[in-house]
Amino acid sequence: MTKKNLLTDNFRNKIIELVFDPEYFPLTLEEFTKSLKLRGKAKKSAPAFFEAMLANGELLKNKQGRLLPGKTDRFLKGTLHVFKSGDGIVETSQGEVFIEESLMKTALDGDEIAVDLTRGSQRADADRKYGRVIQILTRSKRVLTGTVQMAGKSFRVMPMDGSANRLFRVTDLKGASVGDRVVIRFDSWDTGSSQPLAEIIEVIGSHQDPALDTLVAVRHFGLPEEFQSAVIKEAEKSAALLDEPGERADFRDKFVFTIDPATARDFDDAISLETNADGKRILGVHIADVSHFVKMGGELDKEAERRGNTVYLPDMVIPMLPEHISNGLCSLRPDEDKLTFSVLLTVDEHGVVEKAEFTKSIIRSRLRLTYEEVLSILDPPEKPLESVSELNRETIDLIRKISRLAQQFRKKRFEALALDLDVPDYEVIVDKNGVILEIKKQSSDFSHQLIEECMVAANEAVDREISKRGFKTLRRIHEAPSPKRIEDLKTALGEMGMKVGDLSKRPNLVKFLASIKGHPLEYFLTVTVLKSMKRAEYSPNPVGHFGLAKTFYAHFTSPIR
Repeated sequence: MTKKNLLTDNFRNKIIELVFDPEYFPLTLEEFTKSLKLRGKAKKSAPAFFEAMLANGELLKNKQGRLLPGKTDRFLKGTLHVFKSGDGIVETSQGEVFIEESLMKTALDGDEIAVDLTRGSQRADADRKYGRVIQILTRSKRVLTGTVQMAGKSFRVMPMDGSANRLFRVTDLKGASVGDRVVIRFDSWDTGSSQPLAEIIEVIGSHQDPALDTLVAVRHFGLPEEFQSAVIKEAEKSAALLDEPGERADFRDKFVFTIDPATARDFDDAISLETNADGKRILGVHIADVSHFVKMGGELDKEAERRGNTVYLPDMVIPMLPEHISNGLCSLRPDEDKLTFSVLLTVDEHGVVEKAEFTKSIIRSRLRLTYEEVLSILDPPEKPLESVSELNRETIDLIRKISRLAQQFRKKRFEALALDLDVPDYEVIVDKNGVILEIKKQSSDFSHQLIEECMVAANEAVDREISKRGFKTLRRIHEAPSPKRIEDLKTALGEMGMKVGDLSKRPNLVKFLASIKGHPLEYFLTVTVLKSMKRAEYSPNPVGHFGLAKTFYAHFTSPIR
């Protein structure tokens, strides 16, 4: 780049920086030229330069001839994600744009911002886009959690989320002490100040008290703890709907049962297995009919939409629906009549679903089993669980039959080149004081696979039927990874000395995942592959599920969660 072009670019950047400053007062061209202290050739060429910026929308001019910031739609827009280093990235329509800390102005993590592309500093990476914050379009969090710190003779709050990238000034501790965790409300950030100003609105307590960790998480993520009275009233009134089941298939004479974690309180799915006159197996997947009690547009429906999902914390559950619904009317507890929606799959001896039927139903669960109990049946330990030893032979045989069916489903999925991206979950066990007692690793064993495969089969059947009927629905989709992500994955694995071939071809990707089973770095390598994938999301578009190797897939199951 020539010296002239560089000066021109710097001049343009200076103008944009000035007009997008929150404290900028509109100036005329002459006033602007004077404020920039231009002389000689620069002063003479300034009018033409301003006219060019006006022509391409970088600047606007009002009726009084004063210069205004241009329309932000000519800049890239996106959400700012800040690293602990202070730098950040913005995901825009042109890909990721890297923002150095010195060019963030007063933007905070999570803010929606307008970005102008730059060349980056001397440490810039040639393969990366660089930019600077032009304008903050929308502030993200007005309320944050953090820890009080001493800074000289004044006080600051360090946000719990390190990516918030700033200390917040507070002028009134509201009774808090240094080291206390507090909730703050972001007030303002003057461009002349190095730190934003905030007000403490709640003092939670000492950062050394683990009993407060859950409350901190609730405040940090803005989780709603209580239901409004109108929501509770509607939930209580909905009990009467149990006596108005409407037309339903009566499955109360069938052996239906549930399998859930030992700590579960809401049971929204149950299963059954029978053999028809032709010797074909009929798998029943029975899901709590939440829609019977939650009417579209009602208070319960609006509250569920606002919350989005149930949140499970180590010592607390924040339900999407009031417990009267989630743990009562719609929980498929044993020996209680419950309203459900059932999917009945007729399956041949090879595990192929020949027919799918769908019906509103009423069931009466006979048995509540835990994953531990089911696993002790499918993979018996030396000393069987006492609760399992009390089960009759017919029940044990039934569970083994369903497991064999589930393994047939699973085998067919992997024959269709589904990706084995299973990584273990971890359950944190705490005592009443919030102290961690144990961290349990939860792997995908036979008991979990039994339920997983039955649910996948039901979800696939439901989406297939909806698509066949031409109805619109919200599907669970997982798009194929982009070629660049796959190429980056191949490069990363190659740097670790692994020969992987062309991973854009599904068979090669499946082969690689199989090859790392039992590898000392299996977890790390699986997560590396996972990060190269696109995220699964909800969408009406019928693009299928790449990871599961399914053309049809919806989340018909888990309506309470």
